[in-house]
Amino acid sequence: LKQEQSMTTSKQNDGSNSIMINEIEMEAIEFAQSIVNDPKKGKADPLTKIERDAINYAKNLLRKFES
Repeated sequence: LKQEQSMTTSKQNDGSNSIMINEIEMEAIEFAQSIVNDPKKGKADPLTKIERDAINYAKNLLRKFES
């Protein structure tokens, strides 16, 4: 998702006639990022504790395989 956002931003910055991300798509990207990333300080977590624990467990597994 971050790569997609940076690609869209770079296309917008170069002045070409690129396809813009509409508001609904942007909200979907932001929601997906909020699921993958921990909530920002002062923001409510959109996930339940069980869901957040499952994501953190999966992240830890990925880190072990990357090492």
